[in-house]
Amino acid sequence: MSNLRKGTGALLWSIFAVSLIAPALSAQIRPYAENPAYWEYQGKPLLLFGGSDRDNIFQWTGRRLTDHLDLLKQCGGNYIRCTLSSREYTAKGYRWDLLPYPFARIADRYDLRRWNPEYWNRLRTFLRETKKRGIIVQLEIWDRWNESGDSRKPGNGWYDSPWNPDNNVNYDWADSPLLKKGKTGFYNPFHLAAVTDDPVLLPWQQRFVRKIVEEVV
Repeated sequence: MSNLRKGTGALLWSIFAVSLIAPALSAQIRPYAENPAYWEYQGKPLLLFGGSDRDNIFQWTGRRLTDHLDLLKQCGGNYIRCTLSSREYTAKGYRWDLLPYPFARIADRYDLRRWNPEYWNRLRTFLRETKKRGIIVQLEIWDRWNESGDSRKPGNGWYDSPWNPDNNVNYDWADSPLLKKGKTGFYNPFHLAAVTDDPVLLPWQQRFVRKIVEEVV
C-alpha cells in the first residue's frame, strides 16, 4: 500500500470502493471484455442485480442480517452495495451516535490508534454471510454524509465523526491545513487529503484503509 500517497491515491481516497467476492483473488470480478456494460466472473458474463433496505447493513446483527441476505438471494440477487458508515436510521431522522465506529472510544473521545472490536466483528460477520450466499459485495469506504455537516451542531455526521478533531485525541484543528471548524459544505475537505498530500490526515486515512484491506483479503 506504499504507493497510495501519489497517483491513483487521489481516486482511492476520494471515492474509494472495493469490490470483492470469495473465494478471493483467483476469482476476481472484472468488466466483461466483450461488453463493458456487464461484468465477468469465473470466465462468464454476469449481470449484477441487488439491493438492500439500508446502505450499511454490515452494522446489522443476527437474524436481521441473515434474513435480509436470504431475501436478496430468493429474489435472484447476487450483489449488494455497502457503505462502511455508522449512520443509523430512526423515525425522527438520521443519527450518528448510535452505531459503533471503527475506533475505540476512550472516555469522551476516540483514539484512532486503537480499533473498536465490535465494528470490525460486524464487518467480518457480514463478509462471511455474503460469502456463504455467493453475494458480490461493493464496499464504499467514504460516504460523504458521515463527514459533512457542522462541527458545532448536533444532528449531522461531521459533528459525531471520529475524524472530527473535536472527537479524537490524535490531532487538532490547527494541525491539518484542510480542516476548519464549522460547516463543511456539500463535500468536506477531509476527503481531499490524498490530493493535497495532507501530512496529518493522510497517514491516518491510509492506516484505516490498510485495516479494511486486511479484513477483506
